[in-house]
Parts: sequence; C-alpha cells; structure tokens
Amino acid sequence: MAAVLVPLMGVGVLLFLLLSKSTETEQLYAKYAVTEDGLPTLMNENSKKHFDASMVAFKDESYAEAKNGFENLSKDKPTQMLNH
Repeated sequence: MAAVLVPLMGVGVLLFLLLSKSTETEQLYAKYAVTEDGLPTLMNENSKKHFDASMVAFKDESYAEAKNGFENLSKDKPTQMLNH
C-alpha cells in the first residue's frame, strides 16, 4: 500500500508545483503592464448635471432632448469629450 501511496503523493506535489508556477507570459505582463486612468472630465458641477441629464435622455432614446442638451453644453464650454 505504501508503495502506491508514496509515488502518488510525489506526483501530486510535482503537479502542484508545476501548475502553481506563473508562466513567462504572466511574468512579462506583470512587469510591463501599464494601467490607464482614462480621460479626465473637466466640467464644473453644473455642467456635470446637464451632461448627466443629456446622457439619461440619450439612453431613454429621447434623441432630440439629448442633442439639445449636448449642444447647449458645447456652446457653454466646448470640450473634446463633447465633440465626440
């Protein structure tokens, strides 16, 4: 019984060590990966409320209302985000 149990435990330990080791790809990713914070939203609090209201209108498929909201924002303070 011990003759079967010892090699079986050895194979289990060997598999654990091989599978838990990180791959070269994972190591390279961890070394060179850069996280991006995204684009800043440079709006004052009032503009932010109007932008959010326009986004809600767009999601509700009230496109004319959303368009008017975005156009008013872009006249007030044009930003690259609103241009897209």
